[in-house]
Amino acid sequence: MIDKTKIIDTVCERLKNLPLGHYLDLKTYKRNRSIIIAKIDEEDLLVIENQKVRWVPGLHS
Repeated sequence: MIDKTKIIDTVCERLKNLPLGHYLDLKTYKRNRSIIIAKIDEEDLLVIENQKVRWVPGLHS
């Protein structure tokens, strides 16, 4: 479980270390909401929020 006050920093750090093609699956405590963040390449992410797909091109840290 990730503390809600540190979620942004924690997710950014985990995404840096995540191998290409892998993903993070984030769920709320009650598990009624979820976000999947897939690392497509070093700068592009695919975000799926409650089954809605969003392409996030060119993220730079």
